[in-house]
Amino acid sequence: MVSLARAVFELVLPTEQEGVRSLFKASRGDTAFRKLFERAIGRFFAEELSRKEGWRVYPGKQISWPVGAASPGIRAHLPMMVTDIILENEREDRRIIIDTKFTSILTDAHYGMGQRFKTGHIYQLYAYLRSQEKEDDPRSLNSEGILLYPALGVDVDEAAELQGHRLRFATVNLAQPTASVIETLRQLPVLSRLDMSHISATGQA
Repeated sequence: MVSLARAVFELVLPTEQEGVRSLFKASRGDTAFRKLFERAIGRFFAEELSRKEGWRVYPGKQISWPVGAASPGIRAHLPMMVTDIILENEREDRRIIIDTKFTSILTDAHYGMGQRFKTGHIYQLYAYLRSQEKEDDPRSLNSEGILLYPALGVDVDEAAELQGHRLRFATVNLAQPTASVIETLRQLPVLSRLDMSHISATGQA
């Protein structure tokens, strides 16, 4: 636990490459490793955006289901929705929901050839974006979402707009030196609107 705390404090991200630090043996699906990745990314944005006017960072913020008419016991059985990281800028009316995953960004397609983004991850982020929509909250209506993964054999950086919400799918190469990882994160277009110039009006890249 001391090693984990030090890694988060110093922004040391986990990697499978040999290096000067050793945390513990863990699989890619290990919850502790995923939480470490999440906290390191959250700490990065907290530090980076503290120097930018108007930005606030919310780690682990709960989103309520927009329940209307319901049976008496339904709320006791609905799962909690807790985001990894939310970035907000009141001056620009922007909200960015970041969901971190410590696994490969792609999986083999169930139908057809090639690889695809993971359906469950997209559904999760989509639920976060749509469930927090409120007419009296302008930031909620055009909020942005980012799914961020370590680069496990492939670098990916893609974006699309779905029903008014911009979604980004990106990886960061943790095999790089820490300074390079931080610079990669700085290059994510979080501080400006996601570049959608390569997306046509019909939604086809």
